[in-house]
Amino acid sequence: EPPLLEHRNGDIVNYTVQIYSVDPAVLAQPELTVNSTTVSLTNLGSGRQYRVTVIAATSLGKGPKPAETFVRTADGTPSLPPSSVHVNQTDVHKDNLTVRWDPISLESQNGRLNYVVYYRAKNDFAEKSVTAPGDASSITINGLKPFTDYIITVAGETSRGVGPRSEEKTIRTDQDVPGAPTITRVDSIGTTALGVSWTSPADPRGKILGYRIVVNVASGGQGRSRRAAAVNSSSMVVLADEDDTFKTIGGLESDTEYSVEMDAETSKGWGERAKHASIVRTQMIVFGAPEGLEATKVTEISSTELRVSWNNVTADNVTTTPRFYIVSYGQEGSPTSDFKTLPPVRGLTQVLTDLTPYTYYRISVSSNGDASKTSTVYAWTPEGIPGELASFEILEPDDASVLLQWQPPAMPNGHISYMYKYWSLVTGRTPKATTTVTLRPDKLRSVGGNHFRWRVSDLVGLTEYNFVMQAYNLRFSNWTGPESGPELAKTLPGRPGPPSALRVSAERDGTLAIFWGLPRRPNGEILSYDVTTEWANETGSPSTLTTIHKKGRSARFQLVAGLEKRSRYRVAVRAINKQGYGIPSEGENRTRIVVVGDRAPRNVRLRSFTHESVVVSWDEPKSISKLLSYNVSVYKNGLLLFPPETVRLGNVTVRGLPSFTLLSVNVVAVHGDGTTAESEQRYFQTNSSAPTCTPRNFAVGPTNSSSLHLSWVSPPSSGTQNSVTCLLNGVLCGFTLRYWMKDSTAHVKVEELSPEEHHVRSEE
Repeated sequence: EPPLLEHRNGDIVNYTVQIYSVDPAVLAQPELTVNSTTVSLTNLGSGRQYRVTVIAATSLGKGPKPAETFVRTADGTPSLPPSSVHVNQTDVHKDNLTVRWDPISLESQNGRLNYVVYYRAKNDFAEKSVTAPGDASSITINGLKPFTDYIITVAGETSRGVGPRSEEKTIRTDQDVPGAPTITRVDSIGTTALGVSWTSPADPRGKILGYRIVVNVASGGQGRSRRAAAVNSSSMVVLADEDDTFKTIGGLESDTEYSVEMDAETSKGWGERAKHASIVRTQMIVFGAPEGLEATKVTEISSTELRVSWNNVTADNVTTTPRFYIVSYGQEGSPTSDFKTLPPVRGLTQVLTDLTPYTYYRISVSSNGDASKTSTVYAWTPEGIPGELASFEILEPDDASVLLQWQPPAMPNGHISYMYKYWSLVTGRTPKATTTVTLRPDKLRSVGGNHFRWRVSDLVGLTEYNFVMQAYNLRFSNWTGPESGPELAKTLPGRPGPPSALRVSAERDGTLAIFWGLPRRPNGEILSYDVTTEWANETGSPSTLTTIHKKGRSARFQLVAGLEKRSRYRVAVRAINKQGYGIPSEGENRTRIVVVGDRAPRNVRLRSFTHESVVVSWDEPKSISKLLSYNVSVYKNGLLLFPPETVRLGNVTVRGLPSFTLLSVNVVAVHGDGTTAESEQRYFQTNSSAPTCTPRNFAVGPTNSSSLHLSWVSPPSSGTQNSVTCLLNGVLCGFTLRYWMKDSTAHVKVEELSPEEHHVRSEE
């Protein structure tokens, strides 16, 4: 309001408005000079107290300051969270902890401030909170659970709401003594022992360090402790490790009732004690107790499971009936401390699980926990699927091959070999054609003791391939391990391979028609071909060499005219790419030899195949005078198997052939002027015959009183044994196993085995 009229002393020309913040006491904004009696002050802080004065002025100057007016702006929410939220280790206890922070700055509080501390257990989404006044910098949270992770955040709060929270802090409360374990079962397992089974505490309140089992003579029972660590004269204390869930308590009195209690321990001490609900009596010692188990037997379930079964103990005139049996087992050769003991069972069978495939186990079954009544049996677990290779890589690529190197799997789980697959990559896509190659173990050689290597040949140069590799079980080839890879390999550029499918037709007019196909390994773009014909008669005029250069990748045919009739010519074709000349079509040192101008024997026929012979017949060539004889030639892999057989008639039985072998035959007619061209080449395969080589690495594995474990490796398809050439002579169909007692051949046992089997266990 303006000053009273009697106090104005002239005309009021303006008003000066001043506003100060109270804390701190500074001018909040520059002075305002206005002509009206109303002004709006903006851009002030939320929830702040201000001191406001207004001074009137005439033309002669400002008047005195009136009384100050105090006003507070409305609250807002805090704009920042508290900083440096932390919990000191000394402030952490089993059921409470103290959270500390630095206050929110005054300009960011925006009102009358409190602090809210939010907390929840890490595995619980139900959040709780506690509130501290605005001048506080810490608060203690009570009612927490021991050894539990809590997530904590802190935020400022005004009457308008809660501001942003601080970053989450995870704090674990201190340990406490644990809750009680649960005793699931107590059994009498002999005249002087009890078997105690339990589960860990439902409320551990810390890291369990071990267990304490206290066995007391029940009220009114008889007997005394045989252990030094006794709680009193009729109690026994036995300690167990933190991972144990079963313990045998020995050294007790026979025919005595016992109660069982136990507790668990953390770093804070022993916890709540559990007591078994029932009283258990040890068995009575009776004269003529059973001496041992009978007919313990092991049967296979899977590669990781065995079933062990047994008959009852031998019966005497006066015996106790066994109440329990205990099975312990472990890998033969391992320390006894590594053996596993199962809880007692009342029946006559138990299944052993989580075993390692193809491993030799020693299994013991005891009656009533008495070592004198124990039966021991040895058994192999069956073979299983191999594990993944320890490593796999590709080395030393060249223009036509790469070198694979790998380490065997850490868990072979039986007799294994390896297979690899590969495919070429075309513009980033994987074609459908995948090549799978199975490696025979007798062909592999280790490198450095724990690596294998294998070179993959006949690849195309300058091409990307993907390779994968895996182990497989030799006995069951469909048991394949996980694939390693794919590993990418790129072959180097190289010269082209030989053109495929070379064919030469000799014409009567002194002309050769030469046909060929694209090299299987072009190793880059084919630019052209060289077709070479060379005069190859052993006598006569000097040899002549004619080379025709055929440009273009699509060239596949060439006519060579003007050749001398009834003469032999050597024909070769080789491809050319940017790397140079490739290999000739018939190999580095071999080319196709043809005779120009004469008709060859016709309609060559093959029949009456055996493992070592074939009957060859043919029709005589046309327009041949003075026909004298025929030369019949047999080839293996393009090489002459033995000197040609000369006959006068149009058929012959060729003998002395190798068994189960792909061969070819042609016929040449001999006449007064020389020989005709070769007939067409006819291919055939001889029949199988009995192998002349034996299985290798025949060995006897671990045995027990009634079985032998035998293993072997398949014979090679060809090779030498004891300096003698041996042949498989066919597809392996199986093995025959014969065995008999050393001093008698009257009872020979025979087993027929499949070709996939490479070991057998005889149980007779």
